[in-house]
Formats: sequence, structure tokens, C-alpha cells
Amino acid sequence: MAEVDYVRTDGRNFPLHRPLANAFDRQTGARPNPALGTLSGYYLSSEQTMVYNALQTSVRRRFAHNVGFDLHYTLRKGWSDQGGGLSSPFVNGDIFFTQDFFDPKFDRGQLSQEARHNVSGNVIYQLPFFENSHGVLSQVLGGWQISSILNIRSGVPLRITQPSGISQNRPDYVGGDPVLPNWHDTLLYINRNSFQPVPTSPITNATLRPGTANPSLISGPGRWQADISLGKVFRLRESVNLQIRADAFNAFNHVIYNNPVTGLTSVDFGKITSATGWRSGQMNARLMF
Repeated sequence: MAEVDYVRTDGRNFPLHRPLANAFDRQTGARPNPALGTLSGYYLSSEQTMVYNALQTSVRRRFAHNVGFDLHYTLRKGWSDQGGGLSSPFVNGDIFFTQDFFDPKFDRGQLSQEARHNVSGNVIYQLPFFENSHGVLSQVLGGWQISSILNIRSGVPLRITQPSGISQNRPDYVGGDPVLPNWHDTLLYINRNSFQPVPTSPITNATLRPGTANPSLISGPGRWQADISLGKVFRLRESVNLQIRADAFNAFNHVIYNNPVTGLTSVDFGKITSATGWRSGQMNARLMF
């Protein structure tokens, strides 16, 4: 069975948080109402808008002739003014997409944590050995199943930051491919020459304007992982079964790279400094009656 679906959602009047600490003139530090002093908290309005598009495809095969599988692919693309996060500022890091308190629409871009391409699938294969035999040998060696779950996705958006007197500012994008082609060999993922610091004010140390390096400009490294299981159910009695199962997570021990360092002034800017998801396994037995 094959399926193809298209999904689109349009959202209006969602919460938009603007840190009040950033409500000042970048050059002089003057605030719209000096009597209020330096504020904490957020100015909250219902100005955020969102768009989400997704093409979803699936291919499925029922279990027959010792094999069955599901395969799914999603192509997604969305935009929002503040990453698409709707929760409170206590748990929502997306509110820091906004560089300019007075012009939040400047940073409209790709949804936070949006992987453009996503593939997932699973397959079950029953080993054909001794399936038509009888006796102890068939009971022990026949009926084993191998199953696997596969997940593949492209990278999520990265926010290149430039520390300054105003929070979460970004540098300018000056051209060229921001992702280095040989990063697998060097682990240097981001091309520093594609970015240039925005000039800062000597009074406030804040950048004189928002940077042009939009969060949708660059995505982190993609990743894939395959988990494999081997199992069998032994029928001990009519109403008593014993399930034996062994699982291998990231069975091929494929390196899953974390995102690189994105702070422009860091000595490790652009470098991938860690990875995750090393191979692990487990075995279990389950008695059902």
C-alpha cells in the first residue's frame, strides 16, 4: 500500500515574547521611558504568525512470505517569527530568535528544530530455517525473527551568535558556502569566512543593528541510526509462552555528530566537539501466561 499526503497549516495571533532588557537605543543606551530603568521580563503580544508545509509519503507491506515492512518519508518546510515556540519564556528558548525588540519580523525564518528531510522505517523478517520441520530442533532453531528500525533525518537550523551588549545578536552573512565540504575529515563544520561581526557601539557594546545571518541560513549535520532485534517466542504450554529477545541500538556503531559551536567569538567556532549514540545492547526474557 502506498500513500501520499500534503499538509499545510497557517497560524495567526500566537504569542510573541520580546525581552524588555533589549528595549533601548543600540548607540546611546537610551530607553523609550527612562523612568522605568532597566527592565526584566518580556513584552508579550499576539503578533507571531506561522506557516507549516509537509509532504508525507508511506509504503507498507503486510507480513507475508516471511517479510513485512513500513517506510515513511516526510519533506517539511515552515516559517515563523520566533521559531514557532508557543510555551512560556521559562522553557522556551525560541524567544531569543528576536534580535531587535522594535522589529521582530526581521528574524522571520525556518521553524526551530525543523529537520527538512525525515525518513523512518521498520522491517520484520522471519528466518526460514526449520519452519516446516518438527521436533526439538525445530522448536529451538525455527521461528526466529529479525526486525530493524531505521531513522534518518537532515540537520536542524543553527543560530550563529555574536556576543554583544544586546542578547542573542547574530553576525552578518557575507557570502559563500557556510558549510565546509570536508567537515567529515576535519570536524570543522562552519566556514568562518562566510560571517563578519556587526560593528558595536562603544557606549553600550551592543551591535549597531541586527545581523543578517538568519537562523534558516545553515543547518547542522544530519544523522541516521539503525536498531536491530532478534527474537523468538517459545510455546511452553497451551497458555504459557516465553519470549527471548536481543536488541542492538545503533547496531552499526555509526557516529552521530552533535551540532558545532555557533558562538562567533569562540576559539572553537564551527567545530564539532562531541558525538553521541554509541552502540549499546540488551537482552531480555519475558514469560507470558
